[in-house]
Amino acid sequence: MDQENDIQARYQRFLDNRATAAEVRELMTQFGTTDPVQLQKLVKQALGTAIDNRPLDDGGEQAILQIHDRLKKKLFPAPKHFLIRLLPYAAAISLIGAGIYLYIINRQQAGSLSSSFTKRKVTTTEIRPGFNQATLTLADGAKVSLDSTKNGIKVTAGQTVYNDGTSLKAPVANSSSIIYNALTTPKGGQYQIILDDGTKVWLNAATTLTYPSHFGKTREVSLTGEAFFSIANDTDKPFTVKSQNQVIRVLGTSFNLSSYADEKEIKTTLVSGAVRISTLNPSTNGSMDSQLLKPGQQAINAMGKILVKSVNVDNETAWRDGVFSFQGKSFSQIMRELSRWYNLEVVYEGDPPVNTYFGSAFRDDKLSVILGLLKSSNIKYRFEEGKLVISTLKREGAPELGHK
Repeated sequence: MDQENDIQARYQRFLDNRATAAEVRELMTQFGTTDPVQLQKLVKQALGTAIDNRPLDDGGEQAILQIHDRLKKKLFPAPKHFLIRLLPYAAAISLIGAGIYLYIINRQQAGSLSSSFTKRKVTTTEIRPGFNQATLTLADGAKVSLDSTKNGIKVTAGQTVYNDGTSLKAPVANSSSIIYNALTTPKGGQYQIILDDGTKVWLNAATTLTYPSHFGKTREVSLTGEAFFSIANDTDKPFTVKSQNQVIRVLGTSFNLSSYADEKEIKTTLVSGAVRISTLNPSTNGSMDSQLLKPGQQAINAMGKILVKSVNVDNETAWRDGVFSFQGKSFSQIMRELSRWYNLEVVYEGDPPVNTYFGSAFRDDKLSVILGLLKSSNIKYRFEEGKLVISTLKREGAPELGHK
């Protein structure tokens, strides 16, 4: 039996209440060494079958609590101080909150949170996650709304079609000269594009990629927002990505670029290959700083100065696999990310909470589930006139599991 099937079998035995304490502990060890994306898919598949197909009514909440209680009994026969004693295991699988258990626990909290909003006639369950949607703006200014049942488009010999080969409802005219089009995802949208050279780009929400109908002697695009690039190799034509005051030059490589106007920093994370990051002086257009990245490194461009550090690339690219990664992010950072994906405005009463989070969530969950994961006793949510209003209550005491 290969490792993936072994983990899946062990996890299913746990959900079926057939695993011994030793098997559960072995499962924890495997979770700690499993690829994060694989682990996230495993949990989503298992919990989706067991829980997500039912609304979080009394029966749904009871199912979650039964799984939670089963875990306590298997790992810790004496239930006293369960959450504290669980921390070593939770740390091993920090990709999803403080572990699968935090996910399960907070699914119950999310149900309670949703119920409280229902009583006010405004529910977070009404706010659903983003989906495939984008607009293609042509060189002449014409706009084409792209099919949301498709996941992307591709450019071949100057012509644009969907990734599956079907034509656009409003065909994009072929042109022998190089013209520039723009692919834009709104808040709550995502889309993909394969450029004329075979380069693949995944666009996150609220992102615009400006690109040529076909490449000439150079390969150059510009980006605002966030996208993952898988660059087609062409040693004779380096690929250039411009974003705000930054230029990235690459050959064949893959990297993630986050360059939102409402963020203070531009982050470039290299997955494979090599890239050179250069910052530009807005007045002279001359180079201010330049750094060469290696795989596993991230360049943080703040006011033209580049800081390079090593990061977990899975966390930085998790969005492409349908996952929010909140590792080390502040509450306000997370809210900006949720604002873009769920297409909502976030308003604070007073200063934003200072909590730092170490967890993850699924991007296809409703907002109520995400807010449940972020829930703490000093943060209150409510909806007013279509806005998410957040207030912070001053309190003393230790932070809750999952953030600090």
